[in-house]
Amino acid sequence: MWPLFALTCIALIAIITLPGYALAKAINLNKIQTIGFAAPASVAVFAISGIVFDKLNWRGPAPILLSAIILTVLCFIFVAFRSRRQNGFNLKLRRPGRITIEVACSIAVCSSFMTMLFLANLDTANSFLEFADNVVHLNTIASMIDGGSFSTINASEYSANGQQAAPYSASGSFYPAGWHIVIALACSITNALAPLGENAGAFVFASVVFASGMAALLLQAFPEKKGIAAIGSVTFCACAAFPIAPLDVHQIYPNFAGWCCLPGSVALFTSILEDRQRKIYVSIATCVIVIVGLGVLHPNCVISLFIYGTAYLIMTFWKQQDKKSVPNMKPLIQTAAVVGVMLTIWVALLDSAIFSTVTSFLWEWTIPATNALESTFLFGYTYGQPQWLFAIIVYIGFFYCLRSKQTKWVSLAFVLFSVIFFINASGDPLLKKIFAGYWYTDPERTAACAAIAAIPCASVGLHQIIVLMQRVFARF
Repeated sequence: MWPLFALTCIALIAIITLPGYALAKAINLNKIQTIGFAAPASVAVFAISGIVFDKLNWRGPAPILLSAIILTVLCFIFVAFRSRRQNGFNLKLRRPGRITIEVACSIAVCSSFMTMLFLANLDTANSFLEFADNVVHLNTIASMIDGGSFSTINASEYSANGQQAAPYSASGSFYPAGWHIVIALACSITNALAPLGENAGAFVFASVVFASGMAALLLQAFPEKKGIAAIGSVTFCACAAFPIAPLDVHQIYPNFAGWCCLPGSVALFTSILEDRQRKIYVSIATCVIVIVGLGVLHPNCVISLFIYGTAYLIMTFWKQQDKKSVPNMKPLIQTAAVVGVMLTIWVALLDSAIFSTVTSFLWEWTIPATNALESTFLFGYTYGQPQWLFAIIVYIGFFYCLRSKQTKWVSLAFVLFSVIFFINASGDPLLKKIFAGYWYTDPERTAACAAIAAIPCASVGLHQIIVLMQRVFARF
């Protein structure tokens, strides 16, 4: 059974990387941008293909897989043809070999931790959690395999043998089934059962997509720090809230997959905003593809990206305040404008048709404000056990990031997600809806978002500790 699990993992890696990687090479993305683009872009390709072929009434995985193969081949042919006419595209990143090595180290370390923390605790490769949410996920995957419909906008069509297999939504409604699509396609290739596909998907998304994406984010935010991703990879699985908790509590797989894509997407967006030479329409198209991919995994992952973007834009304005050509009031006005626009969008979407069913759900879990504050600061979150060592490392990195104008946005993003968790844990129903409604006011989800935002700080903190130790040893 485990050899089949390994084969399914290989199929999944190919499915969630090759189409997006080929598109990235076709539009000249650099290495860090490619890492953040590949997985969500591949998911977007399969989701769009699923909608198109469902409308054409072409059932089964074959049309979707064949169209993805054709797209991949055409992109590589285009790249090869272009490279013959040009001298090649000069990557703007420093030391591309270093990037490859550090990303590979991150994947290896995270894979080892996921093997010990997740795979080693499974009875078999087909083990699954008997929980309501997961039953829906399993039925959705199985019905895609048997019924052949992969459309995310016609959820009621997910049926096996002409009968409704998972009656979770009304006819013609949207359901974020990006996770289910790629798992069903992998299971169709290897003839694996849905539970094995889920476990393989969790392992691949955490060990490959999340690890490479977080490494790309660290390399993008701290390019001058040698070994930042390789050293920081030790912290990728250090917080209990992510990635283990979403797999251990009630296996919120769509959210989990979107969160695994989130760090790479942040690295992509920040890199594109700093790339002044790229044509604006290409940058916009690239970002739209990633947003579509995140949206079909889970819409609240787009909201999480929205928060990172706000933090980055605000700190970008203040980076220029010491320049004589920039008036002192300009960054303040820019910040006020961005915050005003973002808050307007945030409040407007709360009761919109897209999010109203999510934001109106109240998760009845609250703790006293003092306990919520302690859980937030010491990363105990919903588990009650503080993580002292992780907290120390995080705050070392947090204050280090505050010292540099280039990395203050990392600290700001961590603060924003921590505030969201704190209010979700201790606030009244209205505050919980406003601040955490996009995550179902679920403390596990908001804790996972805060943990993901803390990991870059933890990585930098650990890097600084090691640098300090090197200096001490060198001196004595």
